[in-house]
Amino acid sequence: MKLKKLTMTAFGSYAKTETIDFEMLESSLYLVRGNTGAGKTTIFDAIVFALYGESSGGKRKLAMMHSDFVGLDVDTVVELEFEHQGRTHRVKREQGFTRHRDGTYDPKTPGAEFWEEGRPVIRGTKLVTDRITDMLGLTSDQFGQIVMLAQGDFKKFLEANGDGRRQILSRIFDTSAYKGLSDRLDKAREVLAKERSADEEM
Repeated sequence: MKLKKLTMTAFGSYAKTETIDFEMLESSLYLVRGNTGAGKTTIFDAIVFALYGESSGGKRKLAMMHSDFVGLDVDTVVELEFEHQGRTHRVKREQGFTRHRDGTYDPKTPGAEFWEEGRPVIRGTKLVTDRITDMLGLTSDQFGQIVMLAQGDFKKFLEANGDGRRQILSRIFDTSAYKGLSDRLDKAREVLAKERSADEEM
């Protein structure tokens, strides 16, 4: 997966519409830096929100990510364009608010649309999330652990037990050939152990 363009409106630290064009960067490896509160984590949140409808830490709902610097009459919109396996796709999620007569607001049902190259548009938060999860082969938690690491989260992957890391890596890479080799080596070891035990008894 390669990020191409991220657009945020009324999202977190960004009140106005802000666009990050990743294709303008000279390298595919880049560092997001800035002072505390500058909006670094908000960028991660926006990417994960666009793909999965969750924040990068999984602790905040989309309604909570609405910018405090703009009124609730302005909808929160996050749009991400990305490339996967040579094809370009675009996902858009938005959160609007209903104003009541007493001046209070309640969040509307979030909206989501996914334009996948060569396929009909998918609409609906669950349908979009399910399709992207299937396409990338990663759940939101797995994506956050190894692809879009929030501050301090890298050690979560490092500290995962062997089965946990094995499951994650097997979904990213085709490890079936290595598993087959490992199984054959285990069987060969068992055979040798039995032969050695038989020789010792003679």
